[in-house]
Amino acid sequence: MKARAMNPMAVVAAAMAMMAVVATSPVSAAPSMGAGQAVATRTVMQYGQGAWTAPAAVVLKSEGAWNAWNAMMVRKGKAVGAEAVPAGVDWKEEVLLVVTLGENLNQDWSVALAGATSNGLSTQVTLQLTPGQGGSSPCVVVAMDRRAALSVSLSYAAEAAAAAQMNMPSNAQTYDAPAGAGVVATTWGAMKDTYRN
Repeated sequence: MKARAMNPMAVVAAAMAMMAVVATSPVSAAPSMGAGQAVATRTVMQYGQGAWTAPAAVVLKSEGAWNAWNAMMVRKGKAVGAEAVPAGVDWKEEVLLVVTLGENLNQDWSVALAGATSNGLSTQVTLQLTPGQGGSSPCVVVAMDRRAALSVSLSYAAEAAAAAQMNMPSNAQTYDAPAGAGVVATTWGAMKDTYRN
């Protein structure tokens, strides 16, 4: 069966009609984050034995900020090694929220994302803390909508006094990369792999 040849004039007319539709369609602006609206989030890392040994809650807005913050944590003795940048982060649309419980806990804990909601100009991120599972240096890294990262507050779903007992932060600070922040040479993951081999 032969394919039907398209009439050249019909092709031109169809193309012009499509261009007219595109030209008259309004360009929609990015939606704003309204109060009480769920914020797009996803967990990109979750460890029971993370590299960070001090409690922290920080928002990182670029790969440079990630590398600089990790290097600073190592320099200050608050991490056993730098973590490599998680793969698949769209830095134009997303930021990373890092929450680490630190170490020297009296039992193993896990920390996991439970949800996030926009409250006007701030975003409330809820984390689930669970005793008796995870590890002695638990952490979670969450990718979230960049528009929701202006002001991030934290709440914890846990046993009544558990979060208060651990002095968990109620706000995540934004860490900006200093000028010239570079790539981390040795990462915590690489160190663990060397130890295993």
